[in-house]
Amino acid sequence: MDPEASKELSKAQGLYAHGLGLPPFVYLRRIVERLVWKTFDAEKTNNDWSEEDFLRLRIKERIEFLKDFLPSRLVEYKNIYSILSKGIHELTEEQCLKAYPKLEKAIALMVRDEIRKDQEKKEQLELKKFIDDPDLK
Repeated sequence: MDPEASKELSKAQGLYAHGLGLPPFVYLRRIVERLVWKTFDAEKTNNDWSEEDFLRLRIKERIEFLKDFLPSRLVEYKNIYSILSKGIHELTEEQCLKAYPKLEKAIALMVRDEIRKDQEKKEQLELKKFIDDPDLK
C-alpha cells in the first residue's frame, strides 16, 4: 500500500475508534483520490492524456475514464466517493459512525486489489525481461 494511504487509513481507524464519525470520511476520501491520481500519473504518458482535460472531469467520470487501469473494486464501487463527500457535507455524526465500517471495508478491498495488481505487473515485467533475455535464446 502507498505509505500515505496507509497513514490515512490508520488515522481514519483511530478517529473512528475514538467515536468520531465524520473526520474518518475525509481520510477515506483521500485514499480514493490518491488511487485515482496515482493511476492517472502512471498511465498519462503512455496514453498521451492531458492533465487539463482530466481535471475537468468529476471524480466518477475520472474513475470511468481510468476503468481499465484502476483496481476493479474501485470501478465497481465508484459511488463510494459520492457517499464519502455526502458524509463530509451533509450526514450527521451518527450516520457517519453507522456507515464507516462498510466504507472502510470497501476501501480495504480496493487497496488489496491495487496491491495485487501492482504485484502482478511487477511479476509480468520480470518474466518479460527473462523471456526476452538474448543470452537465453
